[in-house]
Amino acid sequence: MVAAISQENAGGIAFHAAMGYRETGRMRQVGWKFGRYHDLVLMQKILCAK
Repeated sequence: MVAAISQENAGGIAFHAAMGYRETGRMRQVGWKFGRYHDLVLMQKILCAK
């Protein structure tokens, strides 16, 4: 599973981390909202290990 969360959404990042997601990357300045750029945090959770 993959989650893409605004860097400013600390609650969303904490929630996903508590559910077993791990940060896999960050994309800088990919969104424009409220007159400024926002970074995106990418998180991943492996559902079934082989």
